[in-house]
Amino acid sequence: DIRSELAGTPFADAPLVPVSAVTGAGLDQLTAALAAAAAGVAERDDDDLFRLPIDRVFTIRGTGTVITGTVWSGRLAADATVRILPAGLSARVRGAQVHGRAVQAVAAGQRAALALAGVQREQLRRGLVVVSDEAWTAHSTLTALVRVLPGQARGLRPRQRIRFHLGTAEVLGRIVPLDAPELAPGATGWAQLRLEAPVVARAGDRFVLRSYSPVTTIAGGTVAEPLAPSRRRLDAADCAALEAIIAGTPR
Repeated sequence: DIRSELAGTPFADAPLVPVSAVTGAGLDQLTAALAAAAAGVAERDDDDLFRLPIDRVFTIRGTGTVITGTVWSGRLAADATVRILPAGLSARVRGAQVHGRAVQAVAAGQRAALALAGVQREQLRRGLVVVSDEAWTAHSTLTALVRVLPGQARGLRPRQRIRFHLGTAEVLGRIVPLDAPELAPGATGWAQLRLEAPVVARAGDRFVLRSYSPVTTIAGGTVAEPLAPSRRRLDAADCAALEAIIAGTPR
């Protein structure tokens, strides 16, 4: 059944490891399979701008406000000053932990917990993003390369309402196809995403689109313009420039 469900996906040939939560049978094999999968993943470069999407917020007595998340890029030292976007808040990092161990800095790819001074728990929520560089900003209009999942009953139509998922953020918005009247099932094309709230994104970010109702996954894509001007159509030069942004080096 699992093989059937995964057919046609990047996980079609992924290892399957039977495990019993009752007897513990298969746990060693599962650990080995996880280690092998991790060994095949390229290490992230921490020589980058720091960004951490918040997935949990809570308070610890004597410590104060704590957020957790996975560091998407860059490196951050304890005692650094950070911004929380798109809320527009500032805070100081009082302490940092990785898997419960106090550290002097957190880096790309790590699960991290940051104790923040200068903000209250009530001001923070899942979906906000912690950054350290002034270059980061939030915007509500993105240009992206979108791929509609095959097997959908209908394609993505102009002004169709969607749920946009990037990092830990979920934002409602509408999609505007740019190089075709609509994006058919299984098709890939350029589109503009006009969101109801700003998000923190950069070129090359991957996202998921879900239908407004019922909530099912319908498409995915890659951000090309995180601070996009309003567009209606793309000419050949525009398409070439956007493709270069996605496929090229950061420079």
